[in-house]
Amino acid sequence: MTITSKARSWFSSHHKQPPNSKTYTSKFYTPGESWSKAKVWWIEIPLTTINQNDIEFVNLICQKKPNNENNFHYLKVPVHFLRDNMQNFHVRQEKISLYLSAEPGQLFKEERGHGNVHFDQFLV
Repeated sequence: MTITSKARSWFSSHHKQPPNSKTYTSKFYTPGESWSKAKVWWIEIPLTTINQNDIEFVNLICQKKPNNENNFHYLKVPVHFLRDNMQNFHVRQEKISLYLSAEPGQLFKEERGHGNVHFDQFLV
């Protein structure tokens, strides 16, 4: 079972998926695995999701620690927040490419884009 399927299973057993939402997951990347050499979660969200009028939220499910496959953080992010901050994100191959910090004191701060957007306000 992949981390994606474990994250989705955890999400469905701990939370009810909001209507009009899509779910994206990330494993916990250690400094040796990430391009930034820091602890991060890497999530890519297709621009088609952001541009759909019927999608209100994206659910970001992030593994809490390396090798911990049954415990996750859940961020419920309004799509309008992503639209409003598009200029601050790194976009590649028609996807928003988020590197959310997993470092203490910087949790859920976007590291790759230009605006250092904070996502911690969406932690459920």
